[in-house]
Amino acid sequence: MCEAEKKTYDEKKLFPPILAVDFDGTLVKNEFPNIGEPDWVISGVVRAYQEMGWKVILWTCRTDDMLKDAVNFCKETLGIEFDAVNDNLPEVIQYFGGSTRKVFANMYLDDRSAVLYVNGINKPSELAPVPLIIGEGTILVEEHGV
Repeated sequence: MCEAEKKTYDEKKLFPPILAVDFDGTLVKNEFPNIGEPDWVISGVVRAYQEMGWKVILWTCRTDDMLKDAVNFCKETLGIEFDAVNDNLPEVIQYFGGSTRKVFANMYLDDRSAVLYVNGINKPSELAPVPLIIGEGTILVEEHGV
């Protein structure tokens, strides 16, 4: 990436909106190493984002045959085909001159994540068309004196 590109960086112009989603505990009930029951709500949300033009990355700890099984399950059972699996989108790789260890996304759906509030204000992705409400995983930063 050249110096001029760094100064004019605008991800909204450079990349489509990107959603990274976990498999175990998010798209399906966590029964690792087996594949759990589908979460039809989350899979419906993912399909809705795809229909709105978002690119979707499967971001999971599964590897090898277990990863192939998860990708096939998502396609055949949930109706979700991914734009990338455990990797960045090609246009992101090209822009950054290689793939970074963390996938670049505008929103991450993961059973191990939390909604961030700063001084009582929700800080969702500015590209998200609707806020996601997560119950027990919500952390209020102000309660911890941050």
